[in-house]
Amino acid sequence: ESNPYSDDFLSRYLTLKPGEAFDTQQLQNIQSNMSSSTYFSFVELRPLFNEVDNGVIPIQVILNAPKHYIYGLSLGFGTDSGPRFGATFENKRVNKLGHRFNSDLNFSTDKQSLLLNYAIPSKNDKRNGLNVFGSVINDNSDARDSRVLLTGVDFNRSLSEQTQLSYGISYRDESFVESSVSQTSKLLLPSISWQTIQADDLLNPNRGYRVSANLRAAEESVGSDTSFVQFNINAKSVITYGKGRLLGRAQIAQTFIGSSDSLPSSLTFFAGGDNSVRGYGFESIGVTDDNDEIIGGENLVVASVEYEYSLKGPFAIAAFVDAGDAYDDNIDLQVGIGVGARWRLPFGAVRLDVASAQNLDGKPLRLHFTFGTDL
Repeated sequence: ESNPYSDDFLSRYLTLKPGEAFDTQQLQNIQSNMSSSTYFSFVELRPLFNEVDNGVIPIQVILNAPKHYIYGLSLGFGTDSGPRFGATFENKRVNKLGHRFNSDLNFSTDKQSLLLNYAIPSKNDKRNGLNVFGSVINDNSDARDSRVLLTGVDFNRSLSEQTQLSYGISYRDESFVESSVSQTSKLLLPSISWQTIQADDLLNPNRGYRVSANLRAAEESVGSDTSFVQFNINAKSVITYGKGRLLGRAQIAQTFIGSSDSLPSSLTFFAGGDNSVRGYGFESIGVTDDNDEIIGGENLVVASVEYEYSLKGPFAIAAFVDAGDAYDDNIDLQVGIGVGARWRLPFGAVRLDVASAQNLDGKPLRLHFTFGTDL
């Protein structure tokens, strides 16, 4: 395709203006920015020195657009989710203005979701953009029984190559069952999120960190049936220590809500599982109701320290301590300790852990299997 994008869209990247002094570094920066974006599969800026006319050097810009449509299928298994299936579709060039559309379908035994997103790049800054999104999420796990319809808009802003800021508003319509009582919740939720990541290798880091924070709120007098403010902070880190790596993670979430109000099921917190407190079942740690059934808590604290000792090649062994609780008023930390094996692959790590639940009778063992990146 000779011209997949409009001149107005391309001008966001081609910042070199006619009449400016020739600067090799500036050309390299432009080419690097265009190559690192997902709008081009090939980029070359070529100065035509043999066509210099009256001191003006023409610049030839050679671009290839990515495939118009992208399809994807995925299969997976986790001790928390069981077998799972996913399908994705993306239209990378809805029009010449750089608009995009993508959908994401995920299906497992306990949870099914369909996510739709329409992305509009900012006119003034290539790193920013507006997303219009909608989703349907059905969760019928042991801990939750809810169906959420969600729609909204958010604006993404890149503060730097490592740091992203987003803010927006969404409308959330939820039907759920809690303590055997069917309930509904309608919320108008403004929110703001921030994330920064720094690592020597995003897929298999030897040192690095990721920190994210989210703040959202609802007001009963403005389109919601509950008033609250909720923040959620996540942090992960990896450092080289001796012949291995020291990995840490922590999550703190707090909800400020009136004593007569309650949160919908999908906005409450649980602990326990592969990526929480190992040794305990998925979302098995939380507040209990009058029937001793576990329901979500308004607040959450989870922390983990793990040491991974490198063996020959991509293999390693690990030992860890996890602790956490989902609660309303009083914290009762549940502790899990265990050991595991690691197989580091170019696109992430396979992890097999055996952990003991220190706060349960008999300190039972539980197997955890996961695959993914450390940050």
